[in-house]
Amino acid sequence: MRVRNLRLRYYVVCICMAGLVAIALASCGGDSKTGPKDDDGCCMPDTPDNLMTALACAIGSEDFDAYESLLHDEYRFSFMVFVADSLGLPPDEPWWGKTKDLQSTANLFTDDNADFSIVFTEVSEGWTPCECVRPDTVFAGLFRRYIPDLALAVEEAGTEPITYVGDATYIDVVVVPHPYIEGHFAVLEIEEVERQPGAASLTPPFSWSEVKAMYRQAPGRELR
Repeated sequence: MRVRNLRLRYYVVCICMAGLVAIALASCGGDSKTGPKDDDGCCMPDTPDNLMTALACAIGSEDFDAYESLLHDEYRFSFMVFVADSLGLPPDEPWWGKTKDLQSTANLFTDDNADFSIVFTEVSEGWTPCECVRPDTVFAGLFRRYIPDLALAVEEAGTEPITYVGDATYIDVVVVPHPYIEGHFAVLEIEEVERQPGAASLTPPFSWSEVKAMYRQAPGRELR
């Protein structure tokens, strides 16, 4: 595996990915309350906060069906500029829709030599009402900014696992009422941005954008 131009900390050890998932599971309902969970132990997405906790849980447990169910049909993931450029995305449309995002996620979840987890740390206070425009619809949603704390543990044949971690970006998240399940919420849009604008052109941070781009084709997993 080649590793080039990554600003990250790495350890030739295997961290306990379940620990990060446990953090997510502990926060259903907010304010340390015990909220409703689904059959797999993840939060029910009945509030925006629980939706984000459920998303982290679905990723950490590699539950593809749960992950898919938390994304709106009109979902978009907008990449940081240098990643969008590497994917050949137009400057005015630096995003993937739900179908491409799900393909990348399926490739990630089925990579037996990799484990990925994410924890979302709130940056902005509470959720702010917003509008999100699509070609035929204007969605009334809620907006909040997070820091995605990532960990990707990879293992090559005959080597010890290496864990790459990163928290160098923000994600701006828009959630809306779920289109099919009353009382639930779904993610409509995630946009990843640099915490220090311009740094990516010098030393790209390890980011969720890069993980998604790495797995755009199976088997993926070339850190660039």
